[in-house]
Amino acid sequence: HGVGMSQYGAYGRALAGHDVAQILDAYYPGTAIEPRSLGNIRVHIGDAQATELTNPTGNIVITAESGASSVIAGPNERLAVRRNGASVQVQVVAPNVGGTLTFPGAQHVYFSSAGDESIRVAATGRSYRFGRLDVSPNGVGLRMIVRDLSMDQYLYGLGEMPASWPLEALKAQAIAGRSYAARALAAPKNAEFDLYSTTVDQAYVGTSVTDGSSYGANWKAAVDATSGRVLTHGAAVAQTYYSSSNGGFSERSDYVWASSLPYLIAAADPFDAVAANKNSRWTRTFTATELGAWVENAGRGSIGAVTRVELSGNLGASGRAERATVKLVGVTASATMTGAQFRTMINNRAGASRQLLSTRFTVSPTPGAAAPDLPQPGPPPATNPGAAGDTTPPNLAVWHSDPMTFGAAGQVCSYVTSDEPTIYALSINLRGTEVKSPVGGVSPDRPALMCIAIPARLRPTKPTLVTFTAVGIDAAVNYRFVVKQVTVQR
Repeated sequence: HGVGMSQYGAYGRALAGHDVAQILDAYYPGTAIEPRSLGNIRVHIGDAQATELTNPTGNIVITAESGASSVIAGPNERLAVRRNGASVQVQVVAPNVGGTLTFPGAQHVYFSSAGDESIRVAATGRSYRFGRLDVSPNGVGLRMIVRDLSMDQYLYGLGEMPASWPLEALKAQAIAGRSYAARALAAPKNAEFDLYSTTVDQAYVGTSVTDGSSYGANWKAAVDATSGRVLTHGAAVAQTYYSSSNGGFSERSDYVWASSLPYLIAAADPFDAVAANKNSRWTRTFTATELGAWVENAGRGSIGAVTRVELSGNLGASGRAERATVKLVGVTASATMTGAQFRTMINNRAGASRQLLSTRFTVSPTPGAAAPDLPQPGPPPATNPGAAGDTTPPNLAVWHSDPMTFGAAGQVCSYVTSDEPTIYALSINLRGTEVKSPVGGVSPDRPALMCIAIPARLRPTKPTLVTFTAVGIDAAVNYRFVVKQVTVQR
């Protein structure tokens, strides 16, 4: 959707030396980071006809609604939980089969570990350490909720950002995730739970974040460092929407949804184009015959093979097409739909590798492709981007924090933009030695992140003023130099 924080943008900003406050202010301008007292949270983790529970290293304790508790399964014993009519039945099924406990009358049955171990829930394929697993009849199956989670315990299980990313980006994610959950506490999804464990709300994945990776301690440190902190706007907790990537431009909340919030704005975001982000810019190709068939399959009439796709009308400030008009002109007829409907139509029919990742797209014919049932056009006239007479150097710009900071890896990073395709390189002068970046490329629709690796022997031990130089060359061999004095520090 592109509203609020771009996670890849936060990653890029952290690499460029931005701290958590700067990152959040960029994506939610006008908000403040403030402490709030937050209660426990309840998370719906799924519905199932039956499931099995296992505690590999400890006991599983069962508690009835009456409050009576007992150890029901030991280490590595498999506990089957199933629906039987309006009752919940529980039975040890391996390695030895035990008797069956029945909890009649649509009771809630609670499961927890006797110690600090995790319980694996087969129906979700995940393990949960904190809180209690609440199982109750729901429709024809079982509803499973993890309840009695403190806010930070919930966040330990949030699987929304790679734990290997820079700490300041992780802190921004922790505060955004906590703020989102805080609003869910005030407006629960259901009388039984506050939010879902899926991206309908936020991806809650249990212990796999902190236990399943060598970087898990990084995420826990980010949660702990921001404990109790949320984003506020006025007296209210801010609505902290976020997404993986915004494609270089965030969108207003009232374009994607109904509500207009002053801190969810449309703005350029060059940091989203960090090299690791493969979704900042993407291309999908569909044949004219495919599009025509998909229009018919969507119940919008038979238009034959598509000869042209037109995009017009209510485009968002970022170029998103949710509310724009898409007209597909076929050989025999035309069909019209919104950009959101067009994306849904494509994604319902195209394979997983051909999905439209967002509604921030443009449409153009495939170079050299013929329109169906029309003569094949000849090749376009040759062009030369470096034609004689071009004497204007590229408008090269370099964006970075000041001071520029480097961590243990010794890198300082900057974003580079240009008004035309440009080859460029960066350098800094440290102790009389010029340290250069690799050569990179940049274009108007593709800003770039470039880092300079500072050798250990040249890394300043205190803030140091250095000369920072960028040089770019365009197709007509026009040069642009950018020279700055900046401070470099650890």
